[in-house]
Amino acid sequence: LVALHSSRGHESPASRAFMRRSVLLTDAVVFFPAAVALARRSAPAAGRARPRALALVLLCPAFVLVDHGHFQYNCASLGLAAWAFW
Repeated sequence: LVALHSSRGHESPASRAFMRRSVLLTDAVVFFPAAVALARRSAPAAGRARPRALALVLLCPAFVLVDHGHFQYNCASLGLAAWAFW
């Protein structure tokens, strides 16, 4: 009924590179500016709180592993949500 083991989809090195680049581009356009704006608004300007807050958001292992390892666009929706809260 369903051919689970005979069809794996199209996975060439070029298609993987394209998918990784598209995730990084989406992050750069949507998520990174939203994270910077949110860190500027929520963290105090004095001291190291703002760079730390930004680093915690941008370097979250779950975002890096899931979005870039499995070609998902979770950070795009998080970026849009962050802009909505901003």
